[in-house]
Amino acid sequence: MPLALLTLGLALGCEAHPEAPLVCLDMCQAAEGLYGQCLEDWGLGWPDAGHESGESFVDACTTWTWELQVLEEEEIQAGQDVGGRTQDFCEQRFNTLSANEATCAAYTDQEWGHLL
Repeated sequence: MPLALLTLGLALGCEAHPEAPLVCLDMCQAAEGLYGQCLEDWGLGWPDAGHESGESFVDACTTWTWELQVLEEEEIQAGQDVGGRTQDFCEQRFNTLSANEATCAAYTDQEWGHLL
């Protein structure tokens, strides 16, 4: 977020949203490594997957996990018992994607739009 917008938000009394758990960044980096290798094996590049680069893939992934964390926090504030859902999701995906025996199917078989 640009500094001017952050400063404006703080001046107006907006609450800062939580950050995604660190394991989500690890998960996104593991996904980028595995998927990037798969794209290369398939004779494709990041633009074929809708991203400018591996870095833009990680940026999109970490933004998505941040959004998951924001939604989780809003659900908790509304009285729902979902605490730790984003953390658990990222840990499970990280373990799957970073396993020594992980294949392209470890990435492509994931339902990325669904939580655990």
